[in-house]
This record gives sequence, structure tokens and C-alpha cells, in this order.
Amino acid sequence: MQKSLQSLRRRKGPLIKAVFHVEERGIKEVKLFPAMEMEAMEWEIQGKASPLLVEMIDKWMESYAKKKSPDVFLPIVLDGLPPYTTRVLSILRDIPIGISLSYKELGEITGNPKGARAVGNACAKNPCPLIIPCHRVLAADSRLGGFSCGIDIKKTLLSYEKIHFDS
Repeated sequence: MQKSLQSLRRRKGPLIKAVFHVEERGIKEVKLFPAMEMEAMEWEIQGKASPLLVEMIDKWMESYAKKKSPDVFLPIVLDGLPPYTTRVLSILRDIPIGISLSYKELGEITGNPKGARAVGNACAKNPCPLIIPCHRVLAADSRLGGFSCGIDIKKTLLSYEKIHFDS
């Protein structure tokens, strides 16, 4: 049985709200906002989600709230993205909490040592920030760079994960 809308969940964690847009195959998109509750991380699931997917998302978010790298591999739908973007995003999924990379380092990992801008463009197309942690990618000298959900959300996540950055 599939549920079309899930209720809001809260756990102590970074002050963000994550809205998961799901379909039968998995997570299509995650949008991040400042949390409405000033002492809790919030999340909700919108769309048709199986009970198993709801359980997996809850387990992932609860692990993240405890600052543990989640051991649940969430199904994400990455239809229509260019191959290089998909490659960058798949590598990003493996960056654990508390670790950051530069755009240049990620370019080198993907075999494109001068591809910092290409990595930035790939990160900008990330449909599932937080789950695919593009917020852990920083510019040279630990500067923030950009973030599709806004710099304040990036700062919140990096601070929560105890990742050093320069504003």
C-alpha cells in the first residue's frame, strides 16, 4: 500500500526542514528550508511512498540527526542528468559526515583535474541535497562557494557537521 502524504517529523538536529518529493521508484527531489521549529530538524515526505521507503527515509534522517553517516542507501531518481553530473553526484554520496572536499579535488577524483567549474555545475543540478551532500564541497581555501538551497542552509549544515569553512 502506498501513502500519498506523510506527516511532519522532528528530531533534534540542524535547524533545517527537508521536504522529500517521492515517486514509486524512489526520491525524485529534496528541498531544504530553514526549520520552523527552532530546536529541531524537520522532514516530511510528499508523493506516493511505500511504507518501506518511508521507513528508510526516517532511518536515514534519524542517523543524520545523530551525526552518524547513515547506513541506509536511499533510492534516488536521477533521470535526465548528464553523465558527468551523475558521476559527480554518485561520488558525493560517499563523502561521510564531517569531511569536505574542494571543487578541484572532486574534479581530480572524476578524472577532470581542471574541472572545478564542471563540478560546481554538477552540484548545482543536484536534485537531492543533504542525501547527496553537495554542501560538503567547498571552494579553494575553505571558502563556501555556492549552494542551490542558499548559503545560510549550507552554513547550517557545515556547522552542524563540524566542517570548517571561511565565509
